[in-house]
Formats: sequence, C-alpha cells, structure tokens
Amino acid sequence: MIVRAHFELEIILQPSSSGRSAPIHLVTACVVLAGFILAGCSKPPPTPAQLPKSTVKVAVPVNEEFQDFEEFTGRAEGSQFVEIRSRVSGYLDTILFKPGSYIEKDAELFVIDSRQYDAALDQAEASVTQAETREERLAMDLKRAKELVEKKIMAAQDFDKILGDKIESDAVVRAAKATRKQAELNVEFTKIHAPITGLVSRERITTGNLVQADQTILTTIAAYDPIFLYFDMDENTVLRILSMIRAGTFKSVRENQVPVQGAVGDSKGFPFEGMMNFVDNRIDPATGTMNMRGEFKNPKTPEGAPFITPGMFIRVRVPMGAPHKALQISRRAVITDQGHKLVYVVNAEQKVEARTVTLGKPTDDGLQIVESGLTESDRIVVAGLQRVRPGLEVEINEVPMRDAAK
Repeated sequence: MIVRAHFELEIILQPSSSGRSAPIHLVTACVVLAGFILAGCSKPPPTPAQLPKSTVKVAVPVNEEFQDFEEFTGRAEGSQFVEIRSRVSGYLDTILFKPGSYIEKDAELFVIDSRQYDAALDQAEASVTQAETREERLAMDLKRAKELVEKKIMAAQDFDKILGDKIESDAVVRAAKATRKQAELNVEFTKIHAPITGLVSRERITTGNLVQADQTILTTIAAYDPIFLYFDMDENTVLRILSMIRAGTFKSVRENQVPVQGAVGDSKGFPFEGMMNFVDNRIDPATGTMNMRGEFKNPKTPEGAPFITPGMFIRVRVPMGAPHKALQISRRAVITDQGHKLVYVVNAEQKVEARTVTLGKPTDDGLQIVESGLTESDRIVVAGLQRVRPGLEVEINEVPMRDAAK
C-alpha cells in the first residue's frame, strides 16, 4: 500500500533588520510525498489466475425407460374376515386353539356342553322309531283293507279312513326325522370349527360362561393369503386416469387386470406385486377420493409368519401409462435456490453453469427424473458442489451417474 500526502504550507517571514514589518507571502509550497509508508510486510494475495483449479466429479444423465407412477397410502386387510359365533346356546366347555396362531380350515376351536343336545337327539330318535312303527302297522292295515274292498266286504268309507291314517303317519315320520336332523345338527354345532384358513385372534370368552346362539362373538379369523390392500386415490389422479383411458394409454381396472405394487414400512422399494381387483363406484364427497383395492399374494416366511399382517400400514404404487424414455440424474446433484431446482453443469470451456430444471418422479435407485432443463450430453456436477460457483473454471473427473447416486 502506498500513501501519498499533499501539504500546502504558508511561510511567514519575520521583520528583517531593514525595518520591514509587512508579512511576505511566499509561493505556496506543495510537497507530495510518495512511495513511503509501506503497510505490512506480508506478500500480496494471489490473483484469481494464480488459484489452483477445483476438481469436481461429473456424470452425464441416464437416458433409460421409466415407468411413471403415483404413490398412495393404505391399510392391509385379510381377503376374508370371520367373526366366530356359536349356532347353539350353552355353556362353553373347552377352548382348543392357541390365541394368535395360524389355523387351517375345519380346525376345531371351541366345545360347548352338549349334554342337553344329546338328550334332545335321543328323544328325537325315539320319536322317529315310534312314528316309523305306527307307519308300518298302518301300511299292513291298508294292504288288508284293499283286499277287503276288492271282495266288497269293507265299506268304502272305512277304507278311506285307513288310507288317511296311513298318509298322516307318513307325514309324522317325515316330521320326526326332520326333528332328529335338527337335533343332530345341534349336537354337531356344539363343536365349533374354523370356516377358513388364517390367523385366529384371542378368545373373547372363557370356559364356563354362557354362550348365546348367533350373538356371542367367540373369536375372529382373518385370511392373510391372498391379502387385500385398500387405498384412496385423489380426484385429480382419477381424472388423469380417465383421460388416459380415453386416449388408450391406460387400461380400465373394471375390465382389465392392472398391476399394482406394495411396500411395508421397512421395505426397500416396492417388493410386493399384485393386481387391482376393485374400484369403488363413486368418489366420496367428504374426502374427494375414490376407494380402491389391490390383491397380493402373502405366503408365510420361513419362520412361519406372513410378510404382511392384516391392519398393517401399506404404501401402494400404481403405474401410470406405458414406460417411456426419460433423463435421470442423481438426487444429490440437485440444489434448491429460493424454491427453484438447480444443477451445476460443466460446459465445453470447463466452466460451471447453473441450470434450472423441472423434476419429475424419483426412482428406486437414488435417481430423479428430469422433465426439462437438461440434455443427455450435459456433464452434471455430482460431487464437490460446495466448491463450485457459476463461472468458475474446474477440472473434472467423470463417473457413472448410477455410481454417483449410491
């Protein structure tokens, strides 16, 4: 640093010995001091041309087919759900299952005290025997009456009475057999079996308690394979799908099988594959959504548990239209500036440029769809973003875009 000082001096001469007393103004002296006062002893900072160039990693966008999709949240429900109730009243005698276990169809679950129903069955058996014995006797009477009528020994009205008694006894036999069948069913109903295969809940009532027929819920069973995933689709997406159906780029769920993917909380990506099998017939005006359902296979794990449990929170992904080519870049290359999405691009002069981009859907492998703002030959800065700025000249190290997204 050089400091220049300018001084203007006015010199006033004192009276001389000659007696002059008036002050004499001499020429104003201007003294310029230059080249002194050196500030500091350190070396001057380097110019930008002397700075070393930053090295950044760049990658060109991936240009591959991409399946557009929409994601929704929902709940898993068993494809069947049954409330187990007794068909007969009585006191619960035995519970034959482990709560929360997997049971097969027709497995015995509960036993109700059957002694009263056993007695009713014995009584019904006796009634059938009594009715059948009377029927056999009347059958023989009718046979003899026919012979007597043919010989004109018996009057017609007497024959009609015997025939009527026989017909009546036949009806009594049928009624007795029906009563016996009902008694047999009641005895059978005292043993309650699983109507489906699935997960059984806990017992809702313990032994010794009175069970009311068709009222008391004993337990519940939920079928887990296949499993249903219910979710709600917003009205805007429904309108988009209807437009695609009219354009022929989307198949109607009501007439075709449309694939759908599912994932639970700890899933990587969407590993569960299924088909849409239900679309509601209206949009709920309270929520502005339409209820839909996907059906998924849900086999047991090697440990014996299903992958998806009924009631579990589920993420659902529905493909939108046919796959199409799209540019994809690493999500790490995208920065946000006042609401705008930007990426840094190294041009042919090795200088950094900022590009505003329009982003689409993210992919499962750390990439992001770019709808506009880039070309497939652009070199995107994927690492070292904090060391670059627009206009800066850099050295580049080119890497694959998928590696940069890991």
